[in-house]
Formats: sequence, C-alpha cells, structure tokens
Amino acid sequence: MNSHRKRITIAGAWILGVAFVGGIAFTWLRLRSVHVHPDEPGFLPRSTILPLFFMFHVLKVTIPVLVVSGALIVAAAIKQKLWWLSIVGFLAIGIYWLFWVLLLSRAPFD
Repeated sequence: MNSHRKRITIAGAWILGVAFVGGIAFTWLRLRSVHVHPDEPGFLPRSTILPLFFMFHVLKVTIPVLVVSGALIVAAAIKQKLWWLSIVGFLAIGIYWLFWVLLLSRAPFD
C-alpha cells in the first residue's frame, strides 16, 4: 500500500469516526434535552444500532449511496490527482449516517 492510499484510508477513517461520534453526541444532547438520562438501558442502541438497522431496512436507498461513495473512493485510490473524490465519498457516507441519526432522534420511541 503506497502512501497515497494510506492517506486516503486515514482521512476516511477520521471522517467516519467523527460522524459516528457526532451522531452519538447529538443523540446524547437530544435525549438530555427531553430529560432522558443517557445511562438508561436504551440509550446506546438508540444512538448506534437503531440507525444501522434502519439503514439496512431501506436498502433501496442505502445500496446506491454506498455504491456511489465506494466508486468515488476507489477512483481516488487509483488516480492520485483525484484525491478529493475520496473525501467526497467518505463525507457522503458520514452525512448519510448523520441523516439517519437526526431522523431517528426526532421519532417518538416512548
């Protein structure tokens, strides 16, 4: 693996990690504002597993998002001049994750 691909992998991991932690933090702040304590048993599944479940529940949307994002990432890994495409691909996946977290945080589960 050359240094170009290593940089793309590291940048992508950081972007996805920030999106994942940001989704958990947003859910924590949202639940805190409606007086639900984050130590309750349903907090972690509500902020991590539930968005994953819904992403796979609507595969008609998830598959095209992942295919297009993956194509951008692979194109950037092949052509060094197109490095910015990998950032766009990873950002698309991170924004898709945050979209589901925000959508599910507004849903009434009580």
